Amino acid sequence: MGANEEQIESFSWIIWFIWKARNKKAFNGEEVSALDTAQWALSETECWKMAQVVQSTLDSDEETEPTAEAERGNRWPICNTDASWDKNAKCAGLSFVPKE
Repeated sequence: MGANEEQIESFSWIIWFIWKARNKKAFNGEEVSALDTAQWALSETECWKMAQVVQSTLDSDEETEPTAEAERGNRWPICNTDASWDKNAKCAGLSFVPKE
C-alpha cells in the first residue's frame, strides 16, 4: 500500500508548513492547529500546481530540450534531510531540501 501521486507531491509542502507552524509557535507564541497546517499546506500545493500548468502552457510554444523531470521518468522525489541536537542547550535544528 503505497502513496499516490498527489500525496507524494504534497509531502514537501506539508513538511514545510509544519516547520512554519512550529516557527509561529516558537517565535510569536501563535498556536496553529494540525488541521489548519494541513489545509494551509494543501492549499499552497494546489496554488503551486496551478501556476505550473500556466507555465507549462507558455513553455509548450517553445522548442526545449528534455527536462530533468522527463529524463528521470517516474522515480520517487528526493528529499535530503539533516538534524542536530545540542544536549546542553536542549535545542534541536533540522532541515530538508526537496530535489528534482
